[in-house]
Amino acid sequence: MLIYCPMCGKQFESEHGAKYCSDACKLETEEQKRKEQYQNKKPEKESKICGFCSNEFIPKGRSDTVYCSPKCQTDAKARRKNIELTERICVVCGTKFMPVQNKQICCSKECVQRNHYEKNKEKRKQQAKEWRQNNLERVKELDRRKRERNKELYKQISDKHHDETRFGGNRQNALERDGHKCVICGATENLAVHHKDESGQTDNPNNNLDNLITICSGCHTKLHNPRLDTTPHVIKTCPVCGKEIRVSQARIDDGHGKYCSVECADKAKITKVAITCQYCGKEFGVTPSRLKRGVVKYCSMDCRKAAGYAWTSKDKS
Repeated sequence: MLIYCPMCGKQFESEHGAKYCSDACKLETEEQKRKEQYQNKKPEKESKICGFCSNEFIPKGRSDTVYCSPKCQTDAKARRKNIELTERICVVCGTKFMPVQNKQICCSKECVQRNHYEKNKEKRKQQAKEWRQNNLERVKELDRRKRERNKELYKQISDKHHDETRFGGNRQNALERDGHKCVICGATENLAVHHKDESGQTDNPNNNLDNLITICSGCHTKLHNPRLDTTPHVIKTCPVCGKEIRVSQARIDDGHGKYCSVECADKAKITKVAITCQYCGKEFGVTPSRLKRGVVKYCSMDCRKAAGYAWTSKDKS
């Protein structure tokens, strides 16, 4: 059957109902159909005015195009770079400077960083607060390391705060006036500043310089506790370790001062049972808990070894 190709108009014999003379005509026809469909769907663009040459044009690509051609875009960029710049005032420090770019508002890199920090100050605070709440253990460890690295600095801050809150800022003045030594005994170590009217622990202390004196810790204790200076002391021996200790009569009257330390007092509370060593005949004390665990026969490991050696020798003989 002879038919005409709808693309090229060529007459050819159709087999199996073919409409086109070749595959090239078929593909070209499909391409034209796609272009027509795209043109029908594509909205019409509005005409715009070029930002450089002021000519009217219709954008070929993006609808937000400002220039009619790449040449106008390049020329506009070159004109922006050649703009005559004048002196400006920095928005951070307020000093006058000559800008390098048209958008420059800060005079230096430091001012740029400060400006950026001020703009994001609240945001950075909130982020830091959330991080500290979610990493409490890490924060504690970092604070501990920071205090170890800056012990002297933190000590100065603590002393300054103590001076301002407890002595009204006159503590250092009192130390310098008295020559950094105790006004009673002349000591130069372990110094403290004392309120003459003993108002240091009250809500409204008298922090006048005339009311402050420099004394050592020993004299300070005697001033606040006169009994410690007048009460006689007694030399006693610790019943546990045999060490000599100096105890005031006031502590003895109160029922204290028997032992030299807390460890000896704890040892004295342990009740022991007297047992005779089966090898040397010496009496020694054993706790009831040790007796419950097993039979105790010897006072020491030497007696135990000696008794074992003697028993084996008798058995052999």
